[in-house]
Amino acid sequence: MNNVIHAHIPWLVRQPWAWISIDLATIWWSMGFNMVIIYAALTQIPESTMEAARIDGAGSFRVFASIVIPQVRNVLSFIIVISTIASFNLFAQPMLMTSGGPNDSTMSLSYFIYEHGFNDFQMGPATAMAFLMGIILAIVSSIQYRLSRRED
Repeated sequence: MNNVIHAHIPWLVRQPWAWISIDLATIWWSMGFNMVIIYAALTQIPESTMEAARIDGAGSFRVFASIVIPQVRNVLSFIIVISTIASFNLFAQPMLMTSGGPNDSTMSLSYFIYEHGFNDFQMGPATAMAFLMGIILAIVSSIQYRLSRRED
């Protein structure tokens, strides 16, 4: 990448570049699934509804804001909840790209639990941390679900 942009950026060995690298890899990795789900939702919007709005004089932005977004809001809520859960479970990218470094600065919660349990052989505390992470995920997901349902 440095040759392409003619720069010398320490992508995996310094902050904030290590997290930027992990974030870019994660976005690239998860974008395909999210786009397929959103595309499926967009194809289910009746064309007659959008055509009626255009005949009534609605512009492109108005059609998007008043018809498209409300029609795909539940799907967007699903994508947000699934992406939040995936971000809590970020494991492979920090492990493979930086091994948690530099100085453990890219160690995610899942990777920290793994290190604690399998490398330090402290299974009890690792199990407790994983259990608490599951409870936190359940609470965050239910809050996100309730916030998305509040507008119905």
